[in-house]
Amino acid sequence: MFKILIIEDDKILNKTMCDFLSKFDYKTICAMRGLEGLDMAKSEIPDLIILDLFLPDINGMDLIDRLKKYTEEIIVITAHGDIGDAVKAMKLGVYNFLEKPVDLKVLINEVNRALETIKLKKEIKELKDRLNEYPELIGKSRFIEQIKNKINLIAEKNIPVLITGESGTGKDIIAQIIHKTSNRKKFVAVNCGAIPPELFESELFGYEKGAFTGAEQEKPGKFELAHNGTLFLDEIGELPKNMQVKLLRVLENKEVERIGATKSKKINVRIIAATNSNLKKMVENGEFREDLYFRLSVFQIEVEPLRNHKEDIPLLVNYFIHKANEEFGTKIKGINPDALEILKKHIWVGNVRELKNVIYSMVAVATKDILDKSFIPENIKNSEDIEYVKIPIGLRLEEVEKRYIQKTLEFTNNNKTQAANILGISKMTLFSKLKKMKN
Repeated sequence: MFKILIIEDDKILNKTMCDFLSKFDYKTICAMRGLEGLDMAKSEIPDLIILDLFLPDINGMDLIDRLKKYTEEIIVITAHGDIGDAVKAMKLGVYNFLEKPVDLKVLINEVNRALETIKLKKEIKELKDRLNEYPELIGKSRFIEQIKNKINLIAEKNIPVLITGESGTGKDIIAQIIHKTSNRKKFVAVNCGAIPPELFESELFGYEKGAFTGAEQEKPGKFELAHNGTLFLDEIGELPKNMQVKLLRVLENKEVERIGATKSKKINVRIIAATNSNLKKMVENGEFREDLYFRLSVFQIEVEPLRNHKEDIPLLVNYFIHKANEEFGTKIKGINPDALEILKKHIWVGNVRELKNVIYSMVAVATKDILDKSFIPENIKNSEDIEYVKIPIGLRLEEVEKRYIQKTLEFTNNNKTQAANILGISKMTLFSKLKKMKN
C-alpha cells in the first residue's frame, strides 16, 4: 500500500484530500503545519507528499529540498494566480503542481501518475540491485533470469561463447557483461560485417612494416590488441571462408602471425562471437566451416527476440526514458498507459534497439512531461495492421519464395538485416537469393 503525506494548513481541504485518497486504498497521513509535516516525513518515509506552498510556520518552498530526502515525489499546491512559485518548485524537482481550489478528479489523476512513476522507478532500482554488475539487463521475465544464470555460470571460465539472436536483441551488451565479470583486462570488438573482405587479415592479425605497398609502419591486429582480454567477433556469420580457416588455426594454436612476419606470437585471448544468422544452416549449406562452428559454440547463449518477452517492455520503456532524460537534459516523467499498450502490441522487428530508438524519438519531440500516443511514430501506431502475402494455388515453390522475400523487404523498408531475421536465414543467404531472383 502506497503511503501519502498531506501537508496543508486549510483544515477542510486537508481532511477532504485525506478522506478522498483513503478511498483508493492509499494510506494517508495528514499534517497542518510545515515542520510537523517534516517530522512525519522523517518517521513515516511516505512514497508521495502533497505540499501546500503557503504554510503558517514556514514557506513550503524552503521545505522542498528537506522533504525530498524522505520521499520519492512531491506534488505542490499553490493558490490560483501564483504560477510563478509553482514554476520555481518544478525547478527544484517536484513532480507537478495543483492550483486551488483543488479539483479532486485532477488530484487523483496526478496522484496515480506520480505513484505509477514511483512504482516503476522502484522496480528498476530493485532490478539493478539484484543484477549488481548487470545494470544493463533490464527486465524480470523468465528469459532475463536465464541469461543472468548463464552469465554467472560461464563468465569466469576461459572458453569461447557464441551468442545468437536477431539483430537489436542486445548480444553486444551480453558480451560486454561477460567480459566485465571475467576480470579480463581489455575488451576489443570487431564487426565482421563492416570489414571489406580484402582487409580482414590485416585487421585481425596485423602486419609488419613493408609487408605490402602502403605498410609504412607495423600495425598490431585485433588479436594482439586483445591479449589478456576478450575479443568480441560480432556478425561472425559474415566472416569469409578463407578467414574462417585462419581463425580456426588461431583458436587451435593460440598464436597469431602478422602479414609479412617470419614467426608467430603467442596470445591469451578469450573469444566471444555473436551472430544473427543461423550458423547450423550455414554449415549445412557449406557457407560456414563445421569445425569452426564447434570451436566457437562450446557454450551458447540464445537471445530471445523482444516479441517473446513483451512483459519486459514497460521496464525497458521507463529505463530508456530515464537514459534519454540524462542525455537530452529533459524531464519526462513517464508514459501514458494507452501509449504503453500500443508499444506492447508492436511486433518490434528491430527488437530492443528499435524500442530504444522509438522512445528516444518520443522524448526528443515531446511537448508534455508524460509521453502519450500522439508522440508515437505512425508506423508503430499502425503496426496492428497485419501484413499478408497472397499466394494463389498453382505457383511454383520458387515463385512463392520470391514473393515472400519481396513482401518481407517491403515490410522492413528494404532493411536486409531485419528481413533476414524474419526469414530465418543469414544475410549472405538473402543476398544470394536476391541475386538469383534478378537473373
